[in-house]
Amino acid sequence: PLGGTAPSVINIKYKGEQSPSSDSGDTIMCTCKKSKCLKLYCQCFSASQMCHGQCRCNACLNTPENEKARTLAIQTILSRNP
Repeated sequence: PLGGTAPSVINIKYKGEQSPSSDSGDTIMCTCKKSKCLKLYCQCFSASQMCHGQCRCNACLNTPENEKARTLAIQTILSRNP
């Protein structure tokens, strides 16, 4: 790693999971069309959350079923901008 520091940890939240401080008023929903929800344009991905049923995204890869692609995208982003 650059500068000898480890990359920051990104918390993963799965569908139906909430953080202790969250309430029902802060649900994030994305509408990604081309990024497959693996770019920082995606509101869910940039908030370290998985996409869920209320999102209106197309060809989404930000799901538990696509964990390998999601992890690779996170590593790529962190390697460019630690």
